[in-house]
Amino acid sequence: MQPIIVLFLTRKGVTVPYDPTVHKSSLYKFLFWEEENLLVAAEQSSFCNTHASITRYVMKCPSKEPDAAGEFSIGGEKMFSWKSLGFDVITPERLKPVILEAFQIS
Repeated sequence: MQPIIVLFLTRKGVTVPYDPTVHKSSLYKFLFWEEENLLVAAEQSSFCNTHASITRYVMKCPSKEPDAAGEFSIGGEKMFSWKSLGFDVITPERLKPVILEAFQIS
């Protein structure tokens, strides 16, 4: 597997490379496209409160539906959910450790 590109969408609507020292505590929702090795996370904000809203603000998101999605608990250190109701996606078990490693969460 090639290295995963991890992007972070700030509450100002700016997409930046994910930096765990800066962004880990602000993780809210994420989407992952396996074929593209693209992982996009967002912090909670008024314009980004659903998984679908992430795709509207991140120009690099593929047009196809994601292969995995989830939501972090407040503080970003633990998973709350491994699914997206809007995309009707449940993260496969085999991708969970890959995603956690990309976010540098143990």
